[in-house]
Amino acid sequence: MLGQAPNIIYKIAWIVLLTGCLCMFLLQAASLLIKYQRMDKITDIQLKFDTAPFPAITLCNLNPYMNTLVRDVEKIRIILNVYNDVMNNAAKLNDKSGGSDEDYEEEEEEVETTTKRRGKRSPSSNFEPALSVCTCDEGECVANVTAIPEEISEDGGTMCICSFDRESQDPWPCYRKDDWYNTTCQCNEHSFCSKESTDGSAANKPCLCQNNDPFCVEHDHAKLLLNLWEFFGRQIPEEMKKIIEALGFDGLTDEVAIVTKAKENIIFAMSEMAEDVRRNVSIQKHELIQKCTFNGKPCNIEKDFKLIVDPTFGNCFTFNHNKSEPMSSIRAGPMYGLRVLMYIAADEYLPTTEAVGIRMTIHDKDDFPFPDTFGYSAPTGYISSFGMNMKAMSRLAAPYGDCVPDGKTESYIYEDYVYSTEGCYRTCFQDMVIDQCGCGDPRFPVIGNASHCFVFDPEQRKCLEDRTKDLGNIHSSFKCRCQQPCKQKVFTVSYSEAIWPSQSLNITLGSCTLEPDQCNEHYQENGAMIEVFYEALNFEVLSESEAYGVIKMMADLGGQLGLWSGISVITCCEFVCLSCELLYMVLMHHYTAYKRKAWERRRNNEPW
Repeated sequence: MLGQAPNIIYKIAWIVLLTGCLCMFLLQAASLLIKYQRMDKITDIQLKFDTAPFPAITLCNLNPYMNTLVRDVEKIRIILNVYNDVMNNAAKLNDKSGGSDEDYEEEEEEVETTTKRRGKRSPSSNFEPALSVCTCDEGECVANVTAIPEEISEDGGTMCICSFDRESQDPWPCYRKDDWYNTTCQCNEHSFCSKESTDGSAANKPCLCQNNDPFCVEHDHAKLLLNLWEFFGRQIPEEMKKIIEALGFDGLTDEVAIVTKAKENIIFAMSEMAEDVRRNVSIQKHELIQKCTFNGKPCNIEKDFKLIVDPTFGNCFTFNHNKSEPMSSIRAGPMYGLRVLMYIAADEYLPTTEAVGIRMTIHDKDDFPFPDTFGYSAPTGYISSFGMNMKAMSRLAAPYGDCVPDGKTESYIYEDYVYSTEGCYRTCFQDMVIDQCGCGDPRFPVIGNASHCFVFDPEQRKCLEDRTKDLGNIHSSFKCRCQQPCKQKVFTVSYSEAIWPSQSLNITLGSCTLEPDQCNEHYQENGAMIEVFYEALNFEVLSESEAYGVIKMMADLGGQLGLWSGISVITCCEFVCLSCELLYMVLMHHYTAYKRKAWERRRNNEPW
């Protein structure tokens, strides 16, 4: 049209029109390219009415190790001994903080005396055996509550055991340590005991009795005795100070913080033990799991539950662990899910275990359970019902998203499990600790030739504590980049509970030879019923897809070309053909000229 224009005005008009169309096309094309480079995605949500695969269920006792067994480990005995002393000192300091100045002065005068005065005991007194340095005659002894055992040779005293009441702070009566022996008694609510039964019932409480007079006091034989010189504020020996400092107890007076630190120290100490030792001192499968049903049918406890040794909770057991045998609920509701009757053996709990019950984690069978992070606690004496719903997520990898497509990254510390964000953060932190401290955090696994940090090594403990503090510092140089997995199943949980067992329930749990009412009370203290089930036989599927792909971009570019230039695919083909013909004509023109010159030189006999 431009070449056929009759005058200059038409030519200018066509030039302006073509230039405007070209500019608009280039503007629209740039916008389409920017839109494509954003790599937008669409999240599609579907509700599928189908049977969802049943997840893996990991069950742990809140008490990691059996009290009577774990005390055979020397380092655990030391930790619990120090923990007991620190807790006693903290209790005394906290009692002082609630009194008046006159109370302080009276107590200081009382402690400064060589012999502790008898206090008036109240009706609510509670006795416990306590060690003290004493001055003894032929029978009873008098406690010197501020003397320490190292001073016995100087003062001519001897070690004795006293019946001590914390409320009145009265150590009486006292007898030589060698005069006491362990046995079982019948005890009252004040922990005062008697070898002779007063009502004909069995004497089944552990106690300490002395040989001279028929005097006994209740005492758990696995627990350490209270040291009166520490209770009344006498200086702790230097070697004990070093241990307290290494264990992180130095300066702690808050009981909750002391318990938390003691739990951490037990994890450190047990990480130095072989795995079979840790398994043997924790609760065993058939002790914890008494009865089980799934889909209304009995479980095979030995086959269906797999042992996992967790640093925080000891022996844990995973139901539905076999990846080659998928399980699913045939109906919704608790009757067609997993129902497990648990026995926690409360009399074997460590003094550092704050709660009684079960720790439960719901997770995909390919994932590590992480009970310390994602678990739910279920109390004893209740039937705990966990109704769940599943969400299956499918994310796009780069360039559309930022997820891990292959299920695992390099140096992932949970080797037998697929990648998870929590596992990635722990792996990143563990690598940093090993690199800077030369040892790993005992709460997480280590791979390769690395070893865990030692419980009594102050330098390693200090280094690990500093690295842990860096995690909470927003200005820290320590940063981990952990993406979401491309394939993931998430379980949302709702919880309800009811008192268990009912008075009419006739069931056996553990070993109880008492009357039915007494056995029911025993079950409420030691038993827990767990139900895990789907609330409905449907699940959500969240899948990501590309919002603007190459095909859509090419279609939009073609539309813009047709809109602003009248160009279609056929037009583009004609341009290609025209370009090829023009190229052919130019080449043939040069070739013909070359041949003509060559012929003329041959005719004139001219040299080349």
